[in-house]
Amino acid sequence: MKLHLLLLLSFLISAQIKAEILYCSENENIICEDFLKSKLSVWDYDDQVELLQIKNACIANNNDHCVKYLTNSLPGYDYNDLSEVLSIANNCKDSKLDCIDFIKNKIPTFEFNELSEVNEVAKACRRSDVSCITKYCGNRGIYCRDKNTLLQFAIRCEKECSN
Repeated sequence: MKLHLLLLLSFLISAQIKAEILYCSENENIICEDFLKSKLSVWDYDDQVELLQIKNACIANNNDHCVKYLTNSLPGYDYNDLSEVLSIANNCKDSKLDCIDFIKNKIPTFEFNELSEVNEVAKACRRSDVSCITKYCGNRGIYCRDKNTLLQFAIRCEKECSN
């Protein structure tokens, strides 16, 4: 019985380690934290748990560039509570702004004007190289304006951390 519990425990620990997402930088980001707080009411982050959520969401963000870019692309009502702001910051982790901008400029405006859509693009652009996406597009012309195709290319073009 003890052996079974020990095996189960070791399996759960190894599964948890494999499930963790590793980011290129795991440093605190006060610039991002301050920006997120500026978008919220002080009542949205008035206890330690909420402050910790903001701190964790900002880890691996490049200052406030991505979160600022995405919030500027959205109407204000799309990011007016803590969960929405945290979702933006979490999807911006290690995201490349040039990739997000490349995709945003290729697709119709109506495909980049809701929280779920901008989060989807930011997540696909995690460590993605825009020159690689451009190579995939090659001579595809109009087909390289399809959002799903561009997201697939961005995911394929993810690079390892260069730290």
